Amino acid sequence: DYARMAQYVEVGLFLHVSGKTQNRWNSDQLEFKPTSIRYLSEIREKMCKELAITINLAHLSEELIDTINELVKAHPGTCTLSMKVQDPEEPVEVNLLSRTIRVFPANTLLNALRTMDGVRCKVA
Repeated sequence: DYARMAQYVEVGLFLHVSGKTQNRWNSDQLEFKPTSIRYLSEIREKMCKELAITINLAHLSEELIDTINELVKAHPGTCTLSMKVQDPEEPVEVNLLSRTIRVFPANTLLNALRTMDGVRCKVA
């Protein structure tokens, strides 16, 4: 295991470690056995499957859609983009899924979406 993962063992690196706990060989003690190690900076790109944007119907406008469209085009990637338009007065919502646009959930994109009135976003 060490030979396979030695490149990651360095002071100051931020890592994402996945593994399992198991009984040590011939013992009642538990051990953690790492199965994969990745740089934390790569996790968002590799693990992100979807960026879900929820828009309040009261705040929906052509200007808002244009702004979101520009942001999404500026951050191409591999995550699926889905949008949900919700009506706060009625229990009604419309789910929209883009089949052609894929995004990268960079901090600049997420922060820009979070500062918009009536817009929420979630990375899944």
